[in-house]
Amino acid sequence: MRLAGNVASNAGVAAGCATVVYFPTSVAATHSTSNCCGTTDTVNASGVWGNTALAADKYDTKVTCGSSLRWFRYADEIQHATFQTGDGCSTGTEGNFYWGVGNDTGMRWSTADSSNHAFVIGIGDTSQQIHITDLGAIATDWGRSAGTHPELAIHSNTTPASDYLAIGNHDGTTATVDVVGGTTLSLDIAGNTELTVTSAGLNVPANSDINFTGTTGTNDIVLTNGLADALSITDGSADVMVFDTSTAGNVITATASLALDGDIDFTGPQEITTTTGDLTLNPAASLNVTLTVDDADAFDLSNDNSTYYLVDTRNTAVGTIAHLIDTEDPTLASAACAVYSILDTAAYTLTYTGCTNVTTQIDNVTLGAVTITAASALTVSEANTLLAVAPTEAGCVTLTAASAMRVINAGGTPTTQYGLFIEDLTVGATSDYGIWLAGADTAAIVVASADPIQLGVAGTATGTMNWQGATSGTVNMTVAAAAGCWTLTLPANNGAACEFLQTDGCGITSWAAPAAGAITALNDATANEMVTVASTTTELDSEASLTFDGTANMIFSRSSGGATNTIQVRNLSTCASSFAVIKASNAATCNAGVDPNFKAEIVGVVNWSVGADNSNSDVFIIGPCNPGGNDALRITVATPPVISFNTTQGCDFDFVCENCGWHSVQKIDICPRCGGNVSWHCDLLPILSRTSVASRQESDKHLAQLGVLTLSMNTDGTPWRGINPAPAIQYAWSMSKQNRVRIDDDYNCLHNRVKKLEALLGHNT
Repeated sequence: MRLAGNVASNAGVAAGCATVVYFPTSVAATHSTSNCCGTTDTVNASGVWGNTALAADKYDTKVTCGSSLRWFRYADEIQHATFQTGDGCSTGTEGNFYWGVGNDTGMRWSTADSSNHAFVIGIGDTSQQIHITDLGAIATDWGRSAGTHPELAIHSNTTPASDYLAIGNHDGTTATVDVVGGTTLSLDIAGNTELTVTSAGLNVPANSDINFTGTTGTNDIVLTNGLADALSITDGSADVMVFDTSTAGNVITATASLALDGDIDFTGPQEITTTTGDLTLNPAASLNVTLTVDDADAFDLSNDNSTYYLVDTRNTAVGTIAHLIDTEDPTLASAACAVYSILDTAAYTLTYTGCTNVTTQIDNVTLGAVTITAASALTVSEANTLLAVAPTEAGCVTLTAASAMRVINAGGTPTTQYGLFIEDLTVGATSDYGIWLAGADTAAIVVASADPIQLGVAGTATGTMNWQGATSGTVNMTVAAAAGCWTLTLPANNGAACEFLQTDGCGITSWAAPAAGAITALNDATANEMVTVASTTTELDSEASLTFDGTANMIFSRSSGGATNTIQVRNLSTCASSFAVIKASNAATCNAGVDPNFKAEIVGVVNWSVGADNSNSDVFIIGPCNPGGNDALRITVATPPVISFNTTQGCDFDFVCENCGWHSVQKIDICPRCGGNVSWHCDLLPILSRTSVASRQESDKHLAQLGVLTLSMNTDGTPWRGINPAPAIQYAWSMSKQNRVRIDDDYNCLHNRVKKLEALLGHNT
């Protein structure tokens, strides 16, 4: 029989120095068996060895090259320090190594990718499995069904046939890692378990984190939809947080405390629901809630029936209520103490440390002022900071009393307690009202006790009560600054007609009828008071002065047909320096704005005033109107005083209407007043022709037409002729002016004639 082969180094160099020994298998040779037990041969220079003279038998071949030893065992094994296959062995390129009958499985150094050669293991096409086990179980019947895709099975050394880790079965979509026969897949790092997977779930040990890394993309944890318990976070025995994907909108239920260090962002309509238990915020941290901008229900605290607290972040929608507190209609079993409140601020205790006095106002609840502004002129009819509506009843309920606001006793012992305190209001452009009561059917204000209504504060302000008429007028009632301390008690009824109210000296008043006859005294004989007006007198006696300080007019009136009403002031003194005076004056503390004067009035016709014009340098005036109008006469304060007349009328009367007397300095033919003829008048003619009664009457008429004279009839039928100083002066000026014009005309005429005469006589001047 013949045995042959090749021997080469790992580099492909022929090992020509090697020795080959052939041992029959019956010798059971090992590396220490003497070569004498076999047949020796030598490898040629090309690394080829072979022997064709061996007896037919089974041989184990040993190849020795220096210290290297390789065995080629018959049928059972081949032993080499290096086993190399490839194209021609020396090139080290591609080569296959197969096992089984008909190349059932094999290995290959593949150069299919010329830039990246690879080692490939090809497993049997039928089983598609490769097993790793200990040497003792290498021949185990694994009892596995044939697979479709390659799988690596790493077996347990305890029960290798039934316990193993199967990796693979990649069908193009899904690959599996299966702990067959076991319960746990454990991932260890540096000998420490960092992750385990069991049939119960994924387990991460304490002090381990799940980190999502990277700078792009989205990290999602996707739960199965439609499950009430799609994901539960437990403490091992009870749920801590449950994710429900079967409820509309999905629900996260936290059954234990939830501590957040950061933000919760709601990108759509979301709910935080507590079916049982409490939602507790960590008192050692802050809670910041950022709401959606311009959202009608940015924050909605509600149950299935009603909204309890709603935040509306819209700021351009009409009718927006930024914060709405509501409740569902409650139903209570009726009882003496069965009450319900929609909003309540609980009492609390404020404790100060230290001894520094607190001077700043302490406010339990503060309602800030709203500032209303607009880009253009805008009027807002009414704005309120607090609007309160009293409770009302319905159905079979009888509501005994209802209050929109009620202030109760605070208790304790404060120095001063105010049920309602309104500071001095001063910013109203027209009016400031501390309290405005639009009215009430029974009473606008009720004091249900003997406690007084106090007006003013002693030492600060004098109290005043103000009544205003429904159409006009204001009446004030006040007291003296040093008001004293006394009480006035009104009678129990309204008395009878013509009775007056009298006091008993202790403040108790009653109605009394006046005594028969005249009023003998109005008050005591002290300054500024009237006394002793008896039926037989017409005077006010024993008075230093009589002063009327009322804000309305004082009117002395009496209906006396055919008689005369007189206000008489008489000074009964015989002293030459005594006076009897009726004086109109302003107050000593007010020196501007008051015009003291005496007025004669024919109602509906004319007013004549005589007095001082305070606003016009204190001149004395006489005129048919109030001071400061079209005064007829003014006397200015000077030394001596200066008298002046109204000079608004012109001072030239050359052109006069023959019908109505209208005059002007401008030449005009037709009178603009009556349409009569206007002609030029020589104002000197009437004065130059006053030699007869007829001519004097004509002259008076002409002067009356010019306004120089006033002609009328007295009440007794006799004529009255008065001269008007201002027109008279103007008339004199007019005559003077016309006379000057005429003299100038005559002079010019005479001068021209003289020049002509001189020219004729041959004189040059």
